[in-house]
Amino acid sequence: YHACSVSPLLRAGLGPGGPWDKDVDALFTALPLQSDRIVEWIPLVIYQVWMKHDTAKGDNFLAALTPWSCASAREFLDLPLIKQASGATIERLLPLGQAATKARLILALVTLHQDHEHSHCKAYLTQYIDPGTNRFSKKLKVPKLLEGNPSEQKILEYLNVVHTAAGPAANLDLDGDGINETYIEPLERIGEIVSTARLYQNPFREGQSEQDIEPGAEVMIIGKKETFYVIEFPDWRAKVAFIPKQNIALS
Repeated sequence: YHACSVSPLLRAGLGPGGPWDKDVDALFTALPLQSDRIVEWIPLVIYQVWMKHDTAKGDNFLAALTPWSCASAREFLDLPLIKQASGATIERLLPLGQAATKARLILALVTLHQDHEHSHCKAYLTQYIDPGTNRFSKKLKVPKLLEGNPSEQKILEYLNVVHTAAGPAANLDLDGDGINETYIEPLERIGEIVSTARLYQNPFREGQSEQDIEPGAEVMIIGKKETFYVIEFPDWRAKVAFIPKQNIALS
């Protein structure tokens, strides 16, 4: 079956209430899901189906989800199945009042991005908001999990924590959803790279370029944000890149 979908397993009758319902445990137990040689997406897909038959397999699903990020895991997650009321439910997978884990954050963030009004995911994520900054605690590394798609600010908007209307209108779409969510202060200048510079896809230092820009190169600066200049960079989806200001001298 296709790597990016749980649906072939469901069509084969392995889902809850399917013709092979009673044989799921025997079938999946025979698979070498703990083997180092197995392709990493297979346990993630299998445990999604299995946990709907055996609630305890929800822990295995979370373990299989841990190595991923939101962006890399999204295509392998069947959210309609995960949100079903049978087996390991969203409420069980995302318990309130406990310390956050990477896998649970990924599941909650991906689900909320797809279903902005999911009440339990909103409650789960809201408990990790720092009331002093109205952002997620830095130790959770939420921007790194999101990889800019969507942005942390977009998630905060879903949680009704941050409202873009309070500041300048957003003028840049970094997460590729067709809606501007980031504001950069316009600035048109030529800059010269004065020290080896790493490019980033967002101001959270995520999504690094494969190659650095060496000293002496000229760049077209189109804006600035916090400690970064923003330059034109057509290789990335948003057509821009962020460079730390200390790496550039303005002409």
